[in-house]
Amino acid sequence: MKFAFHNCTKKEEAEVVLVGVPDETGSYAFRKGASKGPNAIRKASLDRLRFVRKGDIHYVIPERGNFKVKFFDAGDIKKSHLSIFIDSLTEKQFPITLGGDHSSTFFVLRSLQAKYNEIAVIYLDAHPDMVSSMHENYYGSVAFDIANLKHVNKNKIIELGIRSIEAEEIKNLRKNHISSFTALDIYEQGVNKIFAFIKKKVDNTPLYLSIDLDVLDPAFAPGVDTPAPFGLLPNEYLSLIKRCAKLNLIGFDIMEMSPKYDKEGKTSQLAAQTILEILGSRR
Repeated sequence: MKFAFHNCTKKEEAEVVLVGVPDETGSYAFRKGASKGPNAIRKASLDRLRFVRKGDIHYVIPERGNFKVKFFDAGDIKKSHLSIFIDSLTEKQFPITLGGDHSSTFFVLRSLQAKYNEIAVIYLDAHPDMVSSMHENYYGSVAFDIANLKHVNKNKIIELGIRSIEAEEIKNLRKNHISSFTALDIYEQGVNKIFAFIKKKVDNTPLYLSIDLDVLDPAFAPGVDTPAPFGLLPNEYLSLIKRCAKLNLIGFDIMEMSPKYDKEGKTSQLAAQTILEILGSRR
């Protein structure tokens, strides 16, 4: 199964390369299923973003922007092969990773830092993932782990939508000088003010966008492993990701899609359309 916009026969021809990592070995979530996420997102793209009329195939277009890219879906790989896969991409190729649990993000960024002297990270998640008392490559320590990568500028890591927060994580956010906004902050202050901060902080630094779908309120994205109430509203989320796409974006991921809990395919469709909307706005 390939993502709906797959239009290249070889990886080398593509501008955008998508890969799935159907792995949740880094997760201690109370409910499981994220290993099925990549193909659920692919299926949603085929069912919801593509349709046939009188024998002709038509595609949904982005809400704003244009989608004209050479797109290659490389299928699924093991998490242990992810760094090698990212290393194989050229500097001109734009990676998208589908999970799986959020620990895969560390391996993507560990590879990307070899191509950039400095990387900023926008991290959308219900959880800060700043637990330092667990082992590395744990889904609750991802942001802590990437903050310690050599070329990731921890002063340019911005967490958005957090709310299910442990005391240890607050301490680590402050200690590492990582900026964060809760979902309530975004609701009360508004997307315009939050993005003005992001733009000033990130400037033209190469930017990586990491999305855990539980950043959204579970009323709109129920198909996640660790749902938390009082999350982002869909249009807050859409506006933020499309604006971030207009910065110096070098790649993104979508993690923690769990189809077992996805009522009416809401979350998988949202994830599939996230790809369309980001690529449609990417500069």
